[in-house]
Amino acid sequence: MTYTITLAQMAFHTHIGVYPEEKQIGQDLTIDLTLTIVAEPTNDDLTTTVNYGAIYDEIKTLVNQSRVDLIETLSQELLDLVLDIDQRILEATITINKMGLPIDGILDHVAVTLNRKRGGDGHA
Repeated sequence: MTYTITLAQMAFHTHIGVYPEEKQIGQDLTIDLTLTIVAEPTNDDLTTTVNYGAIYDEIKTLVNQSRVDLIETLSQELLDLVLDIDQRILEATITINKMGLPIDGILDHVAVTLNRKRGGDGHA
């Protein structure tokens, strides 16, 4: 059986960014992650599916520790991490929304979306 699991609007305060003030003061991100899973969940047994609570914990740890410059880089690191967590994850799509931008203009946020399939580009 193939199905999806979505972790939506995970919110984090991070210290990533190109500009020194982004690294010092930090900024808010939201992350959406959709996973395509191949598994047969049975008998209400967590081991027969992918544990999205454990995935959230791993994402939280990486985001909190990261000091990369670009959300594109963070997206790639998160995709690598997620696809390594469980072999039943066939595909992952991640969107990172960067709020409070250091841009002289009016906009809500900037979003970057990346997708990776298991084994599709030499990863996972």
